[in-house]
Amino acid sequence: MSRLTESYLSIKDGSILNAVPDTMTKSFFGFAYPQNLFYPIYTILPEVFIRLIVVNGWNAYIIFTILCNFLVLTSMYVFTNLMIKNKLRAYIASVLYGLSQFTLGLYFYYHTISGFVDLIFIPMVFYGIYQIALKNKQRWWILTFGMTLVILTDLPDSIPILLMVIITFGLSMTKFKFKEILTRFAYLCLSGLTCLLLSGFFIFPMLNALKATDINVASPKLYDTAPMLSSILLNTDKGNFYSIGIVGTFALVCIIMSFKKMNLVFRYLTIEVIFFILLWSNQFPWQMFQNELRFIQFTGRFAYIVVFLIALIAATVFSSKTLKYLAPILTIVGISSSLALNFSSIDVNSQNMIKISSQNYNKASMSCETLDYIPKKAYVVKPILESHSVIQANKNLAIVQDQRSTSYNTVNYEIKSKNNINNLVLPNVYYPGMHVYVNNREVKIKQNQHQLMVVPVNSKSAKISVEYQKTKLQIISGCISLFTLIGMIIYLVFSKRKS
Repeated sequence: MSRLTESYLSIKDGSILNAVPDTMTKSFFGFAYPQNLFYPIYTILPEVFIRLIVVNGWNAYIIFTILCNFLVLTSMYVFTNLMIKNKLRAYIASVLYGLSQFTLGLYFYYHTISGFVDLIFIPMVFYGIYQIALKNKQRWWILTFGMTLVILTDLPDSIPILLMVIITFGLSMTKFKFKEILTRFAYLCLSGLTCLLLSGFFIFPMLNALKATDINVASPKLYDTAPMLSSILLNTDKGNFYSIGIVGTFALVCIIMSFKKMNLVFRYLTIEVIFFILLWSNQFPWQMFQNELRFIQFTGRFAYIVVFLIALIAATVFSSKTLKYLAPILTIVGISSSLALNFSSIDVNSQNMIKISSQNYNKASMSCETLDYIPKKAYVVKPILESHSVIQANKNLAIVQDQRSTSYNTVNYEIKSKNNINNLVLPNVYYPGMHVYVNNREVKIKQNQHQLMVVPVNSKSAKISVEYQKTKLQIISGCISLFTLIGMIIYLVFSKRKS
């Protein structure tokens, strides 16, 4: 929400070209923290454009949430129907997926915007790998676009989804011989490479920034974040919505009871969903993989796959006669659940979360204090960063800080002193792409032991501007992604004409 509000203000104060600021100069304490360099914002930008129309931030959020809910239901229905060729069963899958306890928790409790946008693209990703593994491998591009959209929504969430893709490809072994499996694997690799090129404009600069600034994203131990199976299945922990809930558990029981009647494909998927439930829970030995897999941050990310697969498989296990009665019952239960949830009764503060409402939206949406992507050495000077104080950063100098202002990707300071200032430490962390101008003249940036920027002033007073400018890597990778997208469009046009 903080990033979206920053984008909204950047467009409002400038132009539509400012929709994706690289650095946060109004939110995240406003010290030019490059949140969008490490965490993509592209697929959730429609919320900003809605806000430009309706102005009120809370109303824009509600409209965007409703739109996402509709798209989640629609995406699940469309792609399930394409796979199983049954509209009623696709409808059941859509309701189980779009109105699950986990999904509603993302909407109304956690306010995880990128999370419920991910839910829109997961059916597309699965349909893409389904085509490569079992059907028309020439449709490899569906997986490419699906995974690209997931990466550009929430990169950490893409890790469990990528694992789902790799495991689901194993379905090819249930139908084809070794030579054909290799051919289909080649198409999977082609899809992955194209996905990397399409999303490279974000991934490559991010990796470069992580390497250059020695960032170690703080994350709890995975085992400590893993819930018990009882919590996943029956939601035994108060205030925990990372659960499949009673309806999801009922669907899972029906799936297991129907295992012997399933065809080989759905048996495979049933084993897969059980595996992902184990990954989600503390039954998996996460202690053994803490260092290697800490980038996942918490095991709840596997919930996306569990909820999706349960909805997909469950829609196929009921008889046609049962479905006629089940469809209206699930619809009523799902809608009633979304209407009956009274989140004001939940102790939000105990979960270290901010309660969002129409009255405090503007303040709450700018109050994010999570700084995962500052260098390890800079943690000790966080108070200086948060206070924007040039004086605190230069305690050995007699400085007066007259003014501080911000604009798109820029932080400005005005300082003066009775004595000549040689080198000045700025309350800003250095990242690739940062430039500093002293009295309208660009100066060379050095770093102190905490990776704060140090610049020469050689004057008793100075107007200093800290600006973020696109790096060469960002420009080159952006061109590569653009040319890849154009190439994909040309390929699809000619493929359609040929077919």
